[in-house]
Amino acid sequence: MSVIAKPESIARQVYRLLRGRIMAGEIPGGAVLTGVELARELEVSRTPVREALLLLEADGLVAPSGPGGAVVTDLRSALAEVMEMREALEGYAARKAAERVDAATIRKLDALCDEAERLDHGDVEGRARLNRAFHEMLVGAAGNVRLARAVHDQAEYFAFAARLYDTVTAAESLRDHRRMVGALKARDGALLEAIIHDHLARALRAVRKQDERKLKT
Repeated sequence: MSVIAKPESIARQVYRLLRGRIMAGEIPGGAVLTGVELARELEVSRTPVREALLLLEADGLVAPSGPGGAVVTDLRSALAEVMEMREALEGYAARKAAERVDAATIRKLDALCDEAERLDHGDVEGRARLNRAFHEMLVGAAGNVRLARAVHDQAEYFAFAARLYDTVTAAESLRDHRRMVGALKARDGALLEAIIHDHLARALRAVRKQDERKLKT
């Protein structure tokens, strides 16, 4: 029996669009989303907008605000929890990846490092994209589909954090990626896990530093 794929609902399309804008920082924390205004802007009815806002609320990206509206969460406040979860997931993936990674995947990871090192620091979106691709490929090398899916579901938070890196943190992050590839080549899962731990701790410090600067301005 053939299966007919159903087109994505308007509510899901609105949800993906708004989620992408929030994670990219186009809609900042504290912004108020109004159902009526969103429906007018996106040229859809209020029902799919309302459903999309409920999905975003379930993700923890917005909180209810008045009738038919929502306020966007400050993603920085959620990053500490996400980083803790990411450390546990990627640490486990690191040990498995060191055992199972193949030469082709290592070459692809090296190529991602090459591409990232050629980027100008000002190419924020490019850095975020490559950072996400590197970590998803690294986790994918563990050969655990459910683990890869769990990391993928939080990957937009990782890209959000990468957008906050200053020049020094971005350079250190790239050096970490090279060290991770080196640990994979050596099949050293313990070393890879330690590098990931330091890498994520540095990312969290970079986010908190941005918060401190924000408070001073």
